[in-house]
Amino acid sequence: DTYTQKYPGRVVALHKPNGGCASARNAGMAAARGRFIGFVDGDVWVTRDMYLDLYKMAIENAADIAQGGYKLAYKDGLITSGNDIYATRDVSFKRDGIVHDTLSLLIGQPTIWRRIYDRELLTENKIIFPEDIKRFDDLPFQFEALSLARCIVTTAQEYYYYRQGRVGQDILAKDEKLFVHFDIFDYLKPRVTSHARNDVIKQLMRVELNTHTWALGRLESHLVADYKQRAMQSLHTGYEMLPPKIKNKLIN
Repeated sequence: DTYTQKYPGRVVALHKPNGGCASARNAGMAAARGRFIGFVDGDVWVTRDMYLDLYKMAIENAADIAQGGYKLAYKDGLITSGNDIYATRDVSFKRDGIVHDTLSLLIGQPTIWRRIYDRELLTENKIIFPEDIKRFDDLPFQFEALSLARCIVTTAQEYYYYRQGRVGQDILAKDEKLFVHFDIFDYLKPRVTSHARNDVIKQLMRVELNTHTWALGRLESHLVADYKQRAMQSLHTGYEMLPPKIKNKLIN
């Protein structure tokens, strides 16, 4: 409210009942009127030039999405460079400039906060955060946005300081909370497979496989068998349009 008074017409304060992270982000998107939309979590910080730089990159390259780098900020004060998997696993991917192989971005760790998104891209494709999914709702948002973007531009410049080790962070979960992954892919698969090319659907299957593998490596031992059984069932459902050879190669 103080900022709305200090910057009238530029800052809008939204007041709503607490409905979780997805609900808050959706409320912000619904109220947004700018050309681009970005997200900053409440416990982090960004550099002063982040949004100006990303905006310039997007405009100069006619891009739907502009992406920057990030740093990891630990509770003891240590700050390290982010593990930018987009720039290290694929030697053909450029750290600066237009991304020509956008499919390579689809299997990356969800990092929705490092980017700005053209508002029309989101509204025209009805891309929102699923509010009935209680955690990791950034995964479906990221996959849909990146898969539908016509042009993505990136820079290795690190703008966003992503806090690590905060008590209660979803990424620290090791219990039944990780079973939310099945709800996520039940939501995402029909939305993607209804319109996407097979190469995009193949990447979605790879994302699901990677997600379950990550969860199985963290889960408490008494939950592993149940999760693994459900994961195998999920991986055999919803990808009927892919050739069996491709599906079997990914799963096996």
